[in-house]
Amino acid sequence: MRHKPAGLARRRPRLGDATSWGLAIGEAPARIKFRARAAQVACCTEDAAQMGVPRKLKLEHPPVGSGTRVEAGTCLLALSGRAADLHYLWKPEQTLMEYAAGITTATADLAQAARRANPHVSVACTRKSFPGGKAILAGAPYRTGSACRRLCWSLRSIGPSSVPRPPPKR
Repeated sequence: MRHKPAGLARRRPRLGDATSWGLAIGEAPARIKFRARAAQVACCTEDAAQMGVPRKLKLEHPPVGSGTRVEAGTCLLALSGRAADLHYLWKPEQTLMEYAAGITTATADLAQAARRANPHVSVACTRKSFPGGKAILAGAPYRTGSACRRLCWSLRSIGPSSVPRPPPKR
């Protein structure tokens, strides 16, 4: 996707992470692994990984690609770095992947059911999103071969670089 995922982290308070400060572990080396709680279609894992770049977090392995169907327990993303940096980004990264995967999984399941009934059916999703989420979540249906209804008009105010490209024809 073509938004700036680090912007999500900048919305956090600039005071740092209270857990790291309170336990005096901010400078300690640490790791975090994000795992799928249930079977799902992963989404925005690459964006979550990019959120760690400004804080110099290291990828332990490439994230599971957006649009990949995974089983419960699959490691979606693993990062290492200073505990303070990991604690600071933990919730924004988790929320981004959780919301996007929920929408992508529901869309994939709906499209799959519709295509069982009619292999030539097109599935188009609503443009509704949560505040600040349009540029992030507009691409979720495209990961499943679906589309967003009248998306170009609604993203005009965000800018053309944010408009996700549809998947290639199968």
